[in-house]
Amino acid sequence: MKSNLNLFEHKVIRYAVAGCSTFALYLLTGNLLHEANASPQVIASVSFSVVVAINYVVQRFWVFRDERPTLDTLPKFLVKTGVGYTVNITAMTMMMPVMPLIEAQIAAACAVIVSNAFFAFFWVFARTQSGEVAPEG
Repeated sequence: MKSNLNLFEHKVIRYAVAGCSTFALYLLTGNLLHEANASPQVIASVSFSVVVAINYVVQRFWVFRDERPTLDTLPKFLVKTGVGYTVNITAMTMMMPVMPLIEAQIAAACAVIVSNAFFAFFWVFARTQSGEVAPEG
């Protein structure tokens, strides 16, 4: 049976599945740390770090099926991650004192998801229409 989805749509679906899975892990990690009375900064840092490592592997090999060497994508992924981390820790630090943990995590994650998706699709794992690596800009 032929799929009516194009390659970009397949990537978006895989990205969403990977994101939902790692978001669940992010929430679980955050809740475990919260129960252990960790600070908002520790909760944000550890939860974020756990999902970053998993996300790189899943995005590179499953979502984008990128066969380039790690040195071609990992530095960009780490920059993208740094931006996401800054958004995450800032949001969690601001929101945890005024709302329940789960609401703060969801709000912070939404901001991170938008930023990460943009950079992943259009910079880190970007390809031209022919499938070639996008030129550096």
